[in-house]
Amino acid sequence: LQFTVILLIPFLVAFLEKTYSSDNAVNTTPQKKKKKKEEPVINNTNIKSGFNITVNIYNIEKGDNVKVGIFNNNTDFPFNYTKALLSFSQTIYNENNIIHTFENVKEGRYAIIVFIDKNNNNKLDTDIFGIPKERYGLSLNTYAGFKIPSFYDCSFVLLNDVGLAINIK
Repeated sequence: LQFTVILLIPFLVAFLEKTYSSDNAVNTTPQKKKKKKEEPVINNTNIKSGFNITVNIYNIEKGDNVKVGIFNNNTDFPFNYTKALLSFSQTIYNENNIIHTFENVKEGRYAIIVFIDKNNNNKLDTDIFGIPKERYGLSLNTYAGFKIPSFYDCSFVLLNDVGLAINIK
């Protein structure tokens, strides 16, 4: 019997707390529910949706028309500059290097070509064997002798802001 009473004590205490207030009067008001903690509001304006690619291009000569193209596929890379995902063009008047930042670029695999467009036709001109006639540079400064390396040889994965130095050959 003592064992049974000991087991029933927690249930009796809980029952009595619900039915009587602290001054032993009957509690006639309903118990208030505890308020939930308010969740903080997140301001999405500070969340970055993309990354920056800063390209520092070296070995440029005065008067060069520099074209920069960022590609995310091997179909158009590197010769179809007009189909680049992102592009930049500038004529150089007094520097031997330029810096350009592409902002808010999404995560992914990219390859960059920089070339000097001597005849301003928006493409890297080649001879009948596919050897470039115009000076150029590639992301990761990848070169493969007489032909241009593939997209995958020059590409990098963008997961953070990145800075690349590209030398024109």
